[in-house]
Amino acid sequence: MMADYASGDFPAGSSGTEGSNSRFLFASADAAGLPEDIQAFYGFWRQKHRPDGLPRRSDFDPFDLKPYLGRIMILEVERSEPARLRFRYRLYGSAIAELQRRDLTGRYVDETFSPPRYARTQQSYATVMDRGCAQFLIGRAPLDKDFIVYERILCPLRGETGDDVEFLIALFCYQT
Repeated sequence: MMADYASGDFPAGSSGTEGSNSRFLFASADAAGLPEDIQAFYGFWRQKHRPDGLPRRSDFDPFDLKPYLGRIMILEVERSEPARLRFRYRLYGSAIAELQRRDLTGRYVDETFSPPRYARTQQSYATVMDRGCAQFLIGRAPLDKDFIVYERILCPLRGETGDDVEFLIALFCYQT
């Protein structure tokens, strides 16, 4: 069940304004008090950790993700010189696409956000990658002349070889 944030009642440590309505999760205890689906997904991601580090994308079987599939987003991390990161939507869940009235699968994040919003988003994604931790976020997505409030957990995944984060996986919960 999602909390009612329309009234502006955001959790402690969150202001409800973009950029300050998130927290990073490093241990199971950090997810205490978060919505049930977010806690369950975070626990699932933590269970997939390998002795040598973060889980790999192949550790996530679509069958195991069935309860979340329409609300999952997978981003592929592309690196170019000089040290530029770019993020491409590999999967944009059907429930996300329906609520936002667009499917972004295959597109780049920087093509879909304004430059200031993309700068904040890129910083957030890079922090998750650098720290190897998850991020819980409460956000507002534009919808026609209004907005829709969502909760999101974003988790880093390694590719099939090496230790670099090559994917980010997110679960969205929308307040409808």
